[in-house]
Amino acid sequence: ILSNINRSNPTQFYAGKSPTHCIFSNAAAVTTLPACTERVLYINRHSRQQPLLVRAMNQYCKHEFGISLFEFAAILTNFLLRPSPKVADIVHAKVRQSLHESFLNSDLNKNINASQYISFPIRASDKCKNIADLTQQHYSHKPETKCFSPTEYMLIMNVLQSLSSTPLQGVILTSEDASFLSQVVDRMQHDNRSLVSHWHIIRNTQDFSVGEGTTTYRMTQQRYHQALDQRIGSSLDTDHIVSALSSLWLQIHLETAYLVSLYESSWTELMWNWLAVLNCNQQRDKHRPLHNKCVQLLTDGYLHRREHNKIRLSRDMFDKVQQNMQLDAQQFYDRFGIWYAENSWCSIETSQNTVGK
Repeated sequence: ILSNINRSNPTQFYAGKSPTHCIFSNAAAVTTLPACTERVLYINRHSRQQPLLVRAMNQYCKHEFGISLFEFAAILTNFLLRPSPKVADIVHAKVRQSLHESFLNSDLNKNINASQYISFPIRASDKCKNIADLTQQHYSHKPETKCFSPTEYMLIMNVLQSLSSTPLQGVILTSEDASFLSQVVDRMQHDNRSLVSHWHIIRNTQDFSVGEGTTTYRMTQQRYHQALDQRIGSSLDTDHIVSALSSLWLQIHLETAYLVSLYESSWTELMWNWLAVLNCNQQRDKHRPLHNKCVQLLTDGYLHRREHNKIRLSRDMFDKVQQNMQLDAQQFYDRFGIWYAENSWCSIETSQNTVGK
């Protein structure tokens, strides 16, 4: 998008205002104005600005394709990230091996009941303003949000265990940050407040990660003298992008009871986008359209300012808290140690509406 831009022409960039001299599409409005030809529609200059023209793009998708922008994004990104047959074979092999190794020392049947598991991709490392306090690691990329701590992640799982409409017995945990993930597992298994110490944990045992979620990992290595597994990048099997795709596939292909995503992370939101819209089930005939459930982590960051980090519950949990338990946000925190959004819930429909706005 940024190639061949005439940077001396300010009308190619927008910040804070919708364009007035053109329209995004004929679906947006009936007008004599010409169609917009700008290459860059949005530049984030201020912390609380919202992307421009999203409503118009949603209208365009509805008009041209009969689907929402949320649905169109899932189809488009799925197409753009499609692997070659060789890479697809490697990704599938990593997932199969991870599932096999996760059950080697378990009494559980390998034919797991996915409705009793949750998908929990964790984004930490360079994403977090407070990561140095949590793992004593440093990164060259500028952090974006104040992340939940490993203990808070355990408390979030306590919430799901307590409020889930079906009994839960396990979690799929993946992250680019192995040290942070180890702390989460430690809290789950050994913290005396944990209600999930009995949960079975599925990990991506074939993950070759560079330890952060950006392209600046080489700079991080040089600046902070942080080691990197020498095998990473020596073949497609150890390529960190292929590994990331295997984590994505591991998280969504079982269609677990809930997927927990960090709202400030495009990576975990992509997983929810795909799961909500596409049939990613390993058994395609078992897919139930529009039945996937989500829990969103809402953190204080440069895009959204929040007094507290909180969670946006799925609709079934939200109704249980509001109608049955009748807990406001403070009462919920007093009981679970985590704040929740008491004015909205997470679902496919609300995700579509959020994107549409």
